Amino acid sequence: MDKRKWGSILAATSYVLMLVGMFVGHITAEFHNEPIHETSQYLASWPMHLLLSLVIVEVYLCWVPLRKGEGSAFWLALIPLVILGFTRLAHDPRCLGSLHEHGCHTFLLALLLGFVGLAMVKLAPA
Repeated sequence: MDKRKWGSILAATSYVLMLVGMFVGHITAEFHNEPIHETSQYLASWPMHLLLSLVIVEVYLCWVPLRKGEGSAFWLALIPLVILGFTRLAHDPRCLGSLHEHGCHTFLLALLLGFVGLAMVKLAPA
C-alpha cells in the first residue's frame, strides 16, 4: 500500500475513534464520580448525532476522494480536525490537565492519528 492509502485510512480511523470515544464516554459516564461527568454537555443527544453525521461524511471523504488524491479533500478532512481539536482543547478542562484524567486521551490520540494520516497523504508522491 502506498502512503496516500495508509494516510487516508489513518484519517478515517481518527474520526471513527472520536465517535467511539464519545459513545464509550456516554455509556460509562455514570461510573465516574468526577464533577465533569455529571454535567457534561458533550453527552446530550444533539452533539452525539452531530458528531455521528460528521463522522459519516468524513469517513467517506477520507475513503474515496482523499485516497484518490483530490486536493480539496485534504482541506475538507483537515478543517474539521482543527476545529474540533481547538474547540475541545479550549473548553474541556480534562484536556488541559494531565493525561491521567478520563476523557481526553482518546480524543488526543484520534487527533494525532488524523494529523499523521493527513500528513502522509499530503507528502505522498502525486
